[in-house]
Amino acid sequence: MKYLFSIGFLCCVVLVSCNNKKAALAKDITTKETQLFSNGNAIDLKTSAAQSLVDQYELYANSFPDDTQSATYLYKSADLYIGMKNYGAAMKSYEKIIQQYGRFNKMSYCIFLAGFNAENNLHDLKVAKRYYELFLEKYPTAPMADDVRFSLQNLGRSPEDIVQEFEKKNQLQDSTKLSL
Repeated sequence: MKYLFSIGFLCCVVLVSCNNKKAALAKDITTKETQLFSNGNAIDLKTSAAQSLVDQYELYANSFPDDTQSATYLYKSADLYIGMKNYGAAMKSYEKIIQQYGRFNKMSYCIFLAGFNAENNLHDLKVAKRYYELFLEKYPTAPMADDVRFSLQNLGRSPEDIVQEFEKKNQLQDSTKLSL
C-alpha cells in the first residue's frame, strides 16, 4: 500500500513540475513576444531577441509535443525564421508541423508556405512540387487552391516568362476582338 501511495505521490509531483515548466515557458514566450513586437516600428529580426524567441518556441514544442499550442509556436517560429532569412530552419518547422500536427487549424497555410518557401527561397523545385501537390490533394477547393495550381503549372519559370505569356495572350485576345 505504501508503494502505491509513493508512486501516486511521485506522479503528482511530476505533473505539477511539468505544468509549472509549461506555464513558465508560455509566460516567457509571451514576455519575449511583447518585447519584440511592441514598439510599433519595423521589427529588427537580426537581433538576439528574435533568435531567443524562436528558441523558446522550439523548446516549448520539443518539451510538450502533445500540447496543441506547440503547433502554433512552431508556425510562429517558421514565420520568424523567414523574416530572419533562415529558410532552411523555417522549412524544418513547417515539416515538423505537417508530420506531427495533422489537425492544426492552419495546416493548409503551412503546406502552402512550405511549398512557397521551397520554391522561392530554397529554390528546391522538387520539394516545392511535393508540397503543392499535397496541398491540392488535401485542400482542392480551398481559397488558395487556384494560386497553388498556378504555382505548380509555372514551377521553375521566371516571373518575366510568365508576364510575357500573359502579354501574348492579351494581344491575341485583343487582335481577335478587332477582327470580329
